[in-house]
Amino acid sequence: MKCINRSNSKWNYNFFFCLVLIIGTMTSSISQPQNLSLELEAQGISNIENVEVYGSHAPLSWDKPLSLETTDEEGIYSINISFSSPPKRVKFKFAVDNQIELIGSDPREIRFPNEALTNRYVFNEYEKLNKDEINNIVFTEDEIHEDIQLLGEILQYIHPNIYKYRDSITFQKDIELLQNDIQSNPSLVCAYASISSFLANIKCSHTFTNPWNQSKQIEQAIFHQDDKLPFTFSRIGERIFVDRNVSEKTLKKGSEIIKINNIEVQQIMERLSKFVTSDGNNYAKKLDRITLTGNAKFELFDIFFPLVFGSHSSFDIEYKDPLAQEVKRVTINAISKTDRSMKLSNMYGESQSSLEDCWSFRVLNSELAHLKIFFNAENLPSKFTNQLCCTKQVSQRATRAVSRMQ
Repeated sequence: MKCINRSNSKWNYNFFFCLVLIIGTMTSSISQPQNLSLELEAQGISNIENVEVYGSHAPLSWDKPLSLETTDEEGIYSINISFSSPPKRVKFKFAVDNQIELIGSDPREIRFPNEALTNRYVFNEYEKLNKDEINNIVFTEDEIHEDIQLLGEILQYIHPNIYKYRDSITFQKDIELLQNDIQSNPSLVCAYASISSFLANIKCSHTFTNPWNQSKQIEQAIFHQDDKLPFTFSRIGERIFVDRNVSEKTLKKGSEIIKINNIEVQQIMERLSKFVTSDGNNYAKKLDRITLTGNAKFELFDIFFPLVFGSHSSFDIEYKDPLAQEVKRVTINAISKTDRSMKLSNMYGESQSSLEDCWSFRVLNSELAHLKIFFNAENLPSKFTNQLCCTKQVSQRATRAVSRMQ
């Protein structure tokens, strides 16, 4: 694959083909010892007994944590760490009273020697940009033209079937429309939304603004904001139903959400689907991908609802009670993804998140074995609900185990 050098652009988008940006040559490794100071804000937690940090490189460890000490500031804990042989990057997570933060999310990361060596963090929250910082990230007309043209060239060069659902003339028109759309609002948020919609129109499930491969700036501006729903939902068609609620208000399991911020759910699902990829015109697959399960590292509903309908600190919910069937209204506070994940874990326990969680197999005696297959789609991430191969894989493993008994 040909590598593209984009060192003069502010943009840092990574799509399905995982473009590799190589600038210059690799610098030599750090040879001198490196000191690092970490501070943690935990003011919102009462009666704290211990604060610790786990990490990827000695003296940090994922098995044996180091303790942070209290400081003169109330609710602030700190630790100084010396790396005798500093790595290029260190990954770590904090724990308060043995509860590890950022459940289901990546560890924090510091890269030597380019990042600050004294860093303060908020427990269980990633760093995020405020509205002024987000609004200040804008692109010039030349940057937009250059990058969108490059995007079009790369897609035509790398994509195996770019013209399956539209011809080259239509594709070039879409490139021009994308460029004009971003130029009309040259912000980071608009660019991410516009490019997501453009790529979804290619109708290839492997071509999208992959949240797993985005820059730190995009994560801080979009993914880590406190503008997420404080409940998860299951779905029947375009209708959505409360599954697990961690808001401060009562929303019973099975309550049907009718409107969010006075927008009908059917309209929400239709508009969000335009930013989600699928193979061909598979609308059901798009709906499946925007179902909010609470289990995935990134939830597309979390990402695109604020981009399409605005980022808000609360939600006005109109819903139908599952028992009384009467329509009720409630206002609930928005939440961050990391805070929701921790509350879901505390209130509902860990849910099944992989094929390995779906089954168990025990040999009871020389003649009898017990195979249990747990395949409740309600408690599984959407990516597993249609994988009937789970049963096949389990059966194959069980067959091999039984054959070893004979």
